[in-house]
Amino acid sequence: MAYIAKRFGASRRDLDLIIQKGDIPNAIFLYGECEFFVSQYGESVANTVASRDDQYRFYFGEYDFESIKNVLSQSSLFGDKSLVLLKAQKPPTKNELSSLISLVDKNRSNFFIFELYKSPTKSQGEYSKACRDVEATFKSEKDCTYSVRFFLPNYRESIEILKNRATSLEIKISEHLLEQMIIMQDNNIALAYNELEKLKILDKEIEAKDINNLCFGLGSVSIEELILKIINDNDMMLYVSRVLDEGVEEVMIINAITSFFVQLLTYHSYIKTHGNIDVYEITGIRNLPKHIYERNANLSIKYKERDYLKIITHLNSSSLALKQHSGDKNSIFLSSLIKLKEYLK
Repeated sequence: MAYIAKRFGASRRDLDLIIQKGDIPNAIFLYGECEFFVSQYGESVANTVASRDDQYRFYFGEYDFESIKNVLSQSSLFGDKSLVLLKAQKPPTKNELSSLISLVDKNRSNFFIFELYKSPTKSQGEYSKACRDVEATFKSEKDCTYSVRFFLPNYRESIEILKNRATSLEIKISEHLLEQMIIMQDNNIALAYNELEKLKILDKEIEAKDINNLCFGLGSVSIEELILKIINDNDMMLYVSRVLDEGVEEVMIINAITSFFVQLLTYHSYIKTHGNIDVYEITGIRNLPKHIYERNANLSIKYKERDYLKIITHLNSSSLALKQHSGDKNSIFLSSLIKLKEYLK
């Protein structure tokens, strides 16, 4: 890997070059102030190196040294690659890290990616020291090691990231509106990045009102408030009228409600499978406000899987009916909400 100019504390652009060349170091340490980049690049490297079936993931409390050691000790008769992706807020011991790095140094068909995140209970200074200690361990090993520190993106970098994401999602949106999104999220690239998913359901060129209605900054929460009214209140019609008076289209409201219930189903499935809540695993967002994910988790367990099937099927049918109807859509829209209320009882 002679082309690597800086092996430790390398930049995001250095790692971009390595990914493009496809000559990935066997042991990579990712850390820094921007958790979004740490996670995104961990995924990118993992998917460059190995198929999903050959990836073994250990998230936070799942860390188990012996399990990871067993994976990295295996050799394939067919030249297949195995990769371990470890996400943690507390690093393994120096001896454990050294042992794992040595394993991938001996068997260059296997790879180890370690993402270290700051714990909410630790200071920035404590996190920085932990990163330096881990990096020192990586430096003391063979030439298969590499580390990258990620800084928060500046404003222009954030816009470029959103432009690329919009392109990959086939969303037609102007740079001006992307700027509006990042401003709404106080330059939090992770939140803005995930908000783009909501705009994909519109299947049209995005306008300012779409962002105001669907992207919760949270200065504009009318759609989300309406959803909660539908779930919790017997009398929702006054609020429905208010939202419609603001110029929000009926089909956009139905699509937003659908997205909300799909998200609740994701919470429901995760809780049913694991018996707990991991907001990062469920949403892909590490700093989602606690009151929001706790509220969504509590709502999600109110309904059974068959209820979600009925609700989402009904909403999809309603969306299609609204798109196909050229006249007054208000009666279709209101009938859809009334039927939805019946499913939620």
